[in-house]
Amino acid sequence: MSTTKLTRLAQVAEQWLPASPVAKPTPTHSLAPLGLPLVMPEQATHERKIPAMDRRSWRLLAVFAGVAMLFLGWLWMQGRPQPVASVSDVGAAAPLASGSPTSNIAVSDLPASGSPVARSLNAAGEVVVHVAGDVRKPGLLHLPAGSRVAEAISAAGGALNSKAESSVNLARLLVDGEQVMVGVRAQQVSTSQQQGDAQGSGTSTGKVSVNSANQQQLETLPGVGPSLAQRILEYRAANGSFRSVDELDEVSGIGPATLTRLRSLIQL
Repeated sequence: MSTTKLTRLAQVAEQWLPASPVAKPTPTHSLAPLGLPLVMPEQATHERKIPAMDRRSWRLLAVFAGVAMLFLGWLWMQGRPQPVASVSDVGAAAPLASGSPTSNIAVSDLPASGSPVARSLNAAGEVVVHVAGDVRKPGLLHLPAGSRVAEAISAAGGALNSKAESSVNLARLLVDGEQVMVGVRAQQVSTSQQQGDAQGSGTSTGKVSVNSANQQQLETLPGVGPSLAQRILEYRAANGSFRSVDELDEVSGIGPATLTRLRSLIQL
C-alpha cells in the first residue's frame, strides 16, 4: 500500500475514535496525609440535617407524652369514688337522750309526721287533758307534749289509793284533749257514759259510733287494736267528728280492706 493511502486512513481513524481521557489534576491540599477523611460538600450538608430532624422528633414526642398524661390524669380523677356519709354518721349527728320522755316510745305509737295531730303537738308543745276520778286535785291540766298518764296523775295531786292508780295504764302517752279517768269512780263514770252512748248513738243496733266511742269500744271492732283505736281518737280530737264513714280512710293504719270490713259494723 502506498504512503498516501496510509496517511488518509490515519486521518479517518482520528475522526471516529474518541480522544484519550485526560487525568484529573490531584488537589494540592489533600487531607489524606493527615489521616482525615475526605468529605465532599454534599455529604457534609446531609450530615448536618440529621441532628435537626432528631430534635424536632423529640419535641413532638414530648408534646404527645404530656397530652397523654393529662388525659390519663383526667380519667383517673373521674373514676375516683366520692365519699358518702354513712347511716351511722347521720344517726350520730342527732343523738336522742336516753332520759327524755320520748326515748322509749315505739314508732307505731307516734302519730304520723304529716298528720294534724303531729302538727298541733309540734306547734303548741303541750297537751291539755282532764284528769278525773280518784285523784286529789281533779281538773284541767296543761302538760308538756310527750307526757304520760303517770305524769298527769302526779300533776293532779296523785291517786287516792294504789288500787285507783292500778286501774289505768300509767305508761300510756297522753293525747291532747282526752279525759283520764282514775279508780272506781272512773269505771262507774265510764259505764254510765257507755250506756248513754249506746242510747244516744245507736249502739243498741249493734254498731259502734266512731264519733262517740271510747278506746275500749273501738277495740271491740275486728282488726282494731289499742294502737289503731288510739289513732282514731287522735284524729277525732284534732279534726272533730267524722263527717262520713269513708273519712276513716284518712286515719293511719286503716286501708280500703279494713274500711270495707268495718263499714257494716260502724256508724257516725
